[in-house]
Amino acid sequence: MTAGGTADRLEARAAELRAEAVMTMAALAGPTSACSLARDGRSFPSYKLHEGRYAAASELVRALRRELAGEGRDAAALAALAEARTRWTDEVGRRQDQGKDWLAYATGGSDLCEQLADELAGADGEA
Repeated sequence: MTAGGTADRLEARAAELRAEAVMTMAALAGPTSACSLARDGRSFPSYKLHEGRYAAASELVRALRRELAGEGRDAAALAALAEARTRWTDEVGRRQDQGKDWLAYATGGSDLCEQLADELAGADGEA
């Protein structure tokens, strides 16, 4: 992660991962829109995985920008990440029987939260 406080690093990395998810989704879908794929009834778990990553990153960036300012921002950022991890982990459990696409979407969000937590722990361990 980049230099700066925990909250700043977390927000920057989440935004970076969100952009990566968009690029991957565009590469996977090619000239076909996600709406067209859904209307055709085609399953596309690899796309949905990255859509879930995008959704989780977007939610986290919004939470960090909206709720966190001033003193205690780093602790609040860690709490926001912990909340996101719990929510997306629960979502994976909830989506187990709802089809491959829903499970892939939830897994993508959960994986992104875990990745951010792991990167943050590694960066803090190096400091």
